[in-house]
Amino acid sequence: MERIYDMIEVSHREQQFVAVANGKAYAINECFYLILSSLKKDATLEEAVGNLEQFYNLDCNDKQNIVDSFQSFIRKISTTVSTVNNSYIKFQHTLLRSSLVVAVSRLFKVLFGVKIFWLVLVLASIVNILFFVLIDKDEISLSLLSFSLGDFLILFMLSNAFVLLHELGHSTASLRHGIQPGKIGFGFYLIFPVLFSDVTKSWLLPRRKRLVVNAGGVYFQLIVNVLLMSGYVLGANSASENYLRYLILSNTLVILYSLLPFFRNDGYWVYSDLFDIPNLIEKADNFRWKDKQGRFSLPILQFAILNWFFRGYIALKLLEYVVSFIMDLHSPYFTLQYLKSFIVSVACCYGFYKLVLSMFKLCSMNKIKEGY
Repeated sequence: MERIYDMIEVSHREQQFVAVANGKAYAINECFYLILSSLKKDATLEEAVGNLEQFYNLDCNDKQNIVDSFQSFIRKISTTVSTVNNSYIKFQHTLLRSSLVVAVSRLFKVLFGVKIFWLVLVLASIVNILFFVLIDKDEISLSLLSFSLGDFLILFMLSNAFVLLHELGHSTASLRHGIQPGKIGFGFYLIFPVLFSDVTKSWLLPRRKRLVVNAGGVYFQLIVNVLLMSGYVLGANSASENYLRYLILSNTLVILYSLLPFFRNDGYWVYSDLFDIPNLIEKADNFRWKDKQGRFSLPILQFAILNWFFRGYIALKLLEYVVSFIMDLHSPYFTLQYLKSFIVSVACCYGFYKLVLSMFKLCSMNKIKEGY
């Protein structure tokens, strides 16, 4: 029978110690890292704790406290391992198995060479920005009435293919840096359908490489946008122009949404890694002018202010919809169609609001936990 210790992977970089088990990452202290390293080499718990005396001066009480804390940590991990569907993403369905994800990711690994990645990322970003700055706004505007049902089905499939490519970007970056990616799947985050890629083990990477993994999805979508924009500018026929306009706009919206740091999107993890702040939302929600070491963190303060402004905006929009609905109840223009639109709008606002409030309470597939 496989021991729980064998199911835990550990790593340390720059005085940060990480344990990964069953799709979750935990920030641990040096003591726990040393104990787990010894246990994975078939030492007993008593021997592992005894080995700590090489690094620390411990008395009997210290050893017992360490043993109690460590056993509590292992019980928590054991519960996680035995729990079915413990992710915040519900009703999960696998789209691509890990073996297939690895096979496809190998085809794109070259794009994540150090020099190639940063060069292409910068150039693709510049092209995307220049396109929207220089293009005539009326020219890029889009009327959905010009599409038939068949057109919508084709565009829907293409748009989702680009989102799938986004997830492959994370997986490919992970594989390029020596971490085998997990599956790519589909599920629901609160009321929202989402695709996800399991790259939790990227927490074992150094911060700079983890940053590349987190940016990998947007990186792939920027490249896709460059190809779409090139086709549009070089002159497509009128039929394909409408397709390209739709795909450029929808792909750009997904990129912008992914970069929002107020959800556990790519932007959140990039910001977290850029400033080396694990559990960013939790620290922002419990902001103190100085931490336990007496240090002030401007990145946490900035995020806390912007995050609360964003939450307030969502709350105000929800209130606005409710007030507007009540005021229009006696309007002669009130129709069943209006009621349906209102219900959909409120559901979306409520979902976003609950999402924002619960972000720091939910366990995500790549959440890193502290406290041990």
